[in-house]
Amino acid sequence: MLDLSAGDAVVTQLLDDSALVQDQAATAMAAPALEKAGEDIRAAGVLLNADLPRNAYDIAYEALRTTLDGFLNHQGLRVTSRPGHHRAVIDASLGQLEKVVPAQIVNAARRMAHTRGLDQYAYTASVPTPEEASDALEVASRLHELITAAVGGGMIPLWTSRRH
Repeated sequence: MLDLSAGDAVVTQLLDDSALVQDQAATAMAAPALEKAGEDIRAAGVLLNADLPRNAYDIAYEALRTTLDGFLNHQGLRVTSRPGHHRAVIDASLGQLEKVVPAQIVNAARRMAHTRGLDQYAYTASVPTPEEASDALEVASRLHELITAAVGGGMIPLWTSRRH
């Protein structure tokens, strides 16, 4: 099993804030989420090859977020529909993955979420360059591969509170 304890405090706080809920039924949503994320990764590659970097970046981010959603689902966690639910996916997942995923991937994923937030809600992000879109696609792809392998290998435990 992977040591996901680095994110215990974040997950606990998100549960306390009702941004996450424990839901055993969510485990059934993990495989479809990871499948959709794989489709989004392929779509982002098509958009990148069509010289549409903004669209490729957006879909790469969606693939990243959907991959992380699948990761949480596999643990029996589900993000609620409260405001900030996209951020809860990022914070809960990446907090747990800090010890087991290379730091450059975790940091790049956090930057992608920040950039996406600026573009989606403040409209202040610059248009991604083809290189930035390509980098985003690489990050989403690597994280998807790692999480899909960990899920398939039974390496991700159900989340349980570690409060004492």
